[in-house]
Amino acid sequence: MYPWVRAHTTSANTNSELRSALGRGYLQAGQLNQAEAHFAAITVDTNAPVTTKALNATFLASARRDWEAVGMLLRELVEQDDANYAVHHRHRRRAAAWHGCYESWERTPMNFFFQAVNNLAVALLGQGKLKEGIEVLEAALETSPSTLAMAEPFVFNLSTLYELRSNSIIHWGRQEARATN
Repeated sequence: MYPWVRAHTTSANTNSELRSALGRGYLQAGQLNQAEAHFAAITVDTNAPVTTKALNATFLASARRDWEAVGMLLRELVEQDDANYAVHHRHRRRAAAWHGCYESWERTPMNFFFQAVNNLAVALLGQGKLKEGIEVLEAALETSPSTLAMAEPFVFNLSTLYELRSNSIIHWGRQEARATN
């Protein structure tokens, strides 16, 4: 690690968002121990947002390919944030009207719910629960079609799940045809 990065991330008052970003970077580089160290520091930080702590836990579980844990953690996040969604959605519509467009698909409180739902669908796919993953994304799309139709990661994941379902149906049909011959 670069010395200047180490100097800015080893103090006790390091920003939790910076630590989280570094942890995610370490995960992408395959360095789970380094990521775990940053995430552990955030876990004990009383000023760090609960959602940041929870997302870090899901990222770490994903890196370990523990899809059941990822699904469980994301379901909890979605259920917790579901009650707050209506407030976020109203605020997002007002912001869109003011700025003339929707915000980008970044991690903000207003779209955290949808990111958690999107990640939950991926976790369900990792568990082999394709149909349930599609249902989760479709339910979110029904909740806010104008917001999610503009979110490329969401649309990409939903279309990929549809394609996987289509391919599995075609594969099943071929197997049935062979079995009857």
